[in-house]
Amino acid sequence: MASELTTLTIALPHRVTPSQWLLGCVLAAIAYYLTAQLGLLIATIGATITIIWLPTGIATGMFYRYGIRYWPGIFIAAVAVNHTTLRTHTAFLIAIGNTLAPIICAMLLRRMKFQSSFATWRDIAVLAVAALSSMAISAVNGSVWLIVSGVISITIWQEAVTVWWLGDAGGVLIAAPTILAWTPDMLERMRRRGNFIQFLAASSLTVGICVFLYLEVFALAAWSLTLIFLPFICVLRVATVYRAWGVALQILIVAVFAVWANHRGTGISQHFDSHTRPYFLWGYLVSMSLIAMALVGLLSERDQIAKRLRDSEGEYRRLVDDNPAIICRFRDDGTILFANETYRRIFGAGSVTGKENLINRAGLLSDRAALDRLPSLIPTDAPVDLECFAKDVASKGRWVRWSIRAAESSANGQPEYLAIGLDVTERKRAEVERKELEIQAIQAQQFEAVGVLAGGVAHEFNNILTGILGNAELVQMMLPKNSDAHSCVGEIRTGANRAAELTRQLMIFAGKSNAAVGPLPLTAFIRDNDGLFAIAISKRCRILYHLDDELPLIRADEASIRQVLMSLVTNAGEAIGKQSGTIQIRTLARNVTDIPLSSEWVKSPGMQLIGDYVQLEVIDDGFGMSPDIQARIFEPFFTTKFPGRGLGMAAVLGIVRGHNGAIRVRSLPGSGTTISLLFPVATTYVEGSSVIGMQTISRQVVRG
Repeated sequence: MASELTTLTIALPHRVTPSQWLLGCVLAAIAYYLTAQLGLLIATIGATITIIWLPTGIATGMFYRYGIRYWPGIFIAAVAVNHTTLRTHTAFLIAIGNTLAPIICAMLLRRMKFQSSFATWRDIAVLAVAALSSMAISAVNGSVWLIVSGVISITIWQEAVTVWWLGDAGGVLIAAPTILAWTPDMLERMRRRGNFIQFLAASSLTVGICVFLYLEVFALAAWSLTLIFLPFICVLRVATVYRAWGVALQILIVAVFAVWANHRGTGISQHFDSHTRPYFLWGYLVSMSLIAMALVGLLSERDQIAKRLRDSEGEYRRLVDDNPAIICRFRDDGTILFANETYRRIFGAGSVTGKENLINRAGLLSDRAALDRLPSLIPTDAPVDLECFAKDVASKGRWVRWSIRAAESSANGQPEYLAIGLDVTERKRAEVERKELEIQAIQAQQFEAVGVLAGGVAHEFNNILTGILGNAELVQMMLPKNSDAHSCVGEIRTGANRAAELTRQLMIFAGKSNAAVGPLPLTAFIRDNDGLFAIAISKRCRILYHLDDELPLIRADEASIRQVLMSLVTNAGEAIGKQSGTIQIRTLARNVTDIPLSSEWVKSPGMQLIGDYVQLEVIDDGFGMSPDIQARIFEPFFTTKFPGRGLGMAAVLGIVRGHNGAIRVRSLPGSGTTISLLFPVATTYVEGSSVIGMQTISRQVVRG
């Protein structure tokens, strides 16, 4: 018992000052005394035992809410009330039971984890159990002292104990919830919610009905026993809106009017005799309290379930909306039933309301055969995986990998599907880049192998040709000029020179030529050689120049650049053929931040393009090239024309690589071809007259 008292005291909300404690005791005593006077009006056995004893409920509520520190107020009030009908010592002894029973009831409530807000229907059951258990102490104590003092006969001790016990327990069930459910901010919360006036109106309606029922407003003939349910309607209505404290106050109002009417024998109390009337009153008020407070508990449970459901739904929605995966639920006809935030962000919010853009954007219905298999997989809950091309809200292409499961069909039997997709565009792009890297690595290995072979062959062949040309020249010098042998040796020299030129091209392709690299103004060089370009193409083709006069110098070999230009212009003219066409030669400066290895630019293996470059472009409007031809364009001796054309674009690639540059080819059948070359800018100052080949450039150019 001591530990229980300590636990109860510790559970108090705060400590109080002596003046506050005294005020609390006085208020508790006044409330106890006034409600006791009301209970004594309907005393059932003698002048002391009554079937409805509201003071016990007041005391229980006080002890539970504010602690047992206020027991002196309850005890003094109980002594005062008992002294009105009993002798002093009997009143004192009975008051001990009147005070102890509510204390034990409050302890039981705390031990059984009672919630004063009546958050569940269990709370009213706990209150009933605690009241019936603890009030037996008061009933036995009071009945014993009444018998001992001779106030009642021992022959009716069973009835006395029963009535006392039911009266105290009923008082707890009727009056205690008003104090138990009260919180200091109750009225303020009502005011903030804007329903304080409505609560006053509901309470006024309850008072009006009680006046109508329990006071003689109309003649007795107008009464009907069924009217006793009118207060029930008001109380239950308040229970659905204002919950525990509101309905507890309504029950207390009804109890005050019913007890007063029972005392006077007015209203519906006239339907019962004087012996039955108190028991009917107890059953009427207790059942109203139990039903109303149980309803409050059920409604509170419903509110808690609804709140948990909202919280769970909000958590689920946040989990789904914040998920990077694309999640949606849709019907067989393409109607979207649900889509998460990722779906709406990628495919647009408009596609969530109905069928709009589902097929065209998300691509979920692109594989009908896969979706048709889903109903048969419902028992195993196996998904169908498909990968499709979709278009986002900006009409950009995306690759999405979907995992689709068949969900429960709608009410009309139309199939529904749950789809979870992952944007695999970057993975697809990475796969393409990886394949390009593999192709470029293979090409680089092939070019490197061919270059090594070509360099070795060219070196050895050049040594052989040196001997052939030297000896042929000596033989020709010894032969008469008009002899047949002299002309034959001349043919040998001509063939050897042609072989030497081919050897030089092989050396260039292998990157082992001894080119004279120096600063070269590309725009001026192109203008100086425009006559050569015009001779190399058909007269039906015209050349348009888009040249930047402010280009920086490049470090290049004049003969090699001339060969590159002649080769590109010749190829462009042949691509146009016998039709009229245009060839454009363009130069521009370009700053390259970084071109990754997986780009369209072909360059030396492992080389990074970064820094300042001069870009040269040769553009034609010819027939273009297919991807298959573009894949072989840099193979040595590959040609789409007649054989024997030399190294062609392979030599161009070798020259570009030899200049630490890069080349890019863009072409489509019927759309012409654009070949772009990048040459690094010279990083030294060139002042005054710089001789490049046989040309003299008289100007000062500063580039860094």
